[in-house]
Amino acid sequence: MPRSPRLNVPDLIYHVFSRGNNRENVFFEEKDYHRFLDNLERFSTSFHYDIYAYCILPNHFHLLLRTHSTSLSKIMQVLMTAYTMYANKKYQRVGHIFQGRFHSIVVEKETYLLQVFRYIHLNPVEAGLADAPENYPWSSYQFYLTEINRIPWLSYTEVLEMFSKDITKQIQLLKEFTIFEISGTFDPMKEQVRGVLGSNKFHQKLTKVSNGVRP
Repeated sequence: MPRSPRLNVPDLIYHVFSRGNNRENVFFEEKDYHRFLDNLERFSTSFHYDIYAYCILPNHFHLLLRTHSTSLSKIMQVLMTAYTMYANKKYQRVGHIFQGRFHSIVVEKETYLLQVFRYIHLNPVEAGLADAPENYPWSSYQFYLTEINRIPWLSYTEVLEMFSKDITKQIQLLKEFTIFEISGTFDPMKEQVRGVLGSNKFHQKLTKVSNGVRP
């Protein structure tokens, strides 16, 4: 079947995810996770995107980000190619290490951003890699739970202010919201419609502004 076109509209929020070939591991040791995160930070400056959340598991990764002037396809091409070159050289392999093209879902902030945020951070718990989201070292969740030692390239404010404008309440409300769905019933892939998570009004808006546009 032909590939459906990706939306290429500035200032959209995306849930992006990709798996290793045949679901095989692509991250093997701490340096691999750090390299991917270093690239994620470095390219955010040159390609102008905001990162709300990330979670890196041994055989796949999830990102929640907002694009601006650079298309998502360009961002992901550079990010995934850079890591592939690093891994191939380090582990003496050749070819693609990720399975096909990446997957992406456009996320309407008002209706689905927090649900996707929670889903991403609960992935390690669902996979049996951690007993609580804050105990998994390769996700952004731990940095939302403190006001000190935060990594500077994560966009915390927009997410936290959706819980409360009162900074003294934000972290507690975020924790309560996350733990409430610890069993993990929400699945973006099942909820999305034609690659979009959002209201009917949001779907209609995207159809009008992106008709015929390819990245």
